[in-house]
Amino acid sequence: WHLRLGGTRGIGARLHLARLYARDLRSPRRAARLYLRAADHAPEDPRVSDWLLKAAQLNLQEDRVTQARRLLERVIASHPEQADRARLELARVEMDRRAFVRSYELYQEVAASKGGVEGALARLGLSICLERQGDLEAALAELEIAELPEEILQERLERVSERSRERGL
Repeated sequence: WHLRLGGTRGIGARLHLARLYARDLRSPRRAARLYLRAADHAPEDPRVSDWLLKAAQLNLQEDRVTQARRLLERVIASHPEQADRARLELARVEMDRRAFVRSYELYQEVAASKGGVEGALARLGLSICLERQGDLEAALAELEIAELPEEILQERLERVSERSRERGL
């Protein structure tokens, strides 16, 4: 069935159904479609970027990577207030696909423009990309400038050091 409500009530109903499908009915694909329809029907709503990010995450739960990538690119292009959040998510997706160069570029964009939590996550992502590409020295250098919680920093340093020992470096 299709929801044919317009206006604010229609958007609210779509959002309610999306949450219901995602949480209670375990149907991420339907939930993602409803978030996307809400975004398409109310493009001026300040919550649109959140809806698109939720739709992307739900698509990823269903291994619908192409759809998720499209949505994340849409957020990057159209919603500057959430662009770095979308870049971080897209960088993770690209790293999972072993597209390390693209992932690195996305993490670098965030690291160059942000401090705080987003900047630290970007630096962590850069370090992981470099490690997976075999550049352990550069991975360690990224960790040195990342402002990460101590336990995460120690875990990453141990991991990179372990990889270095495995390679006889």
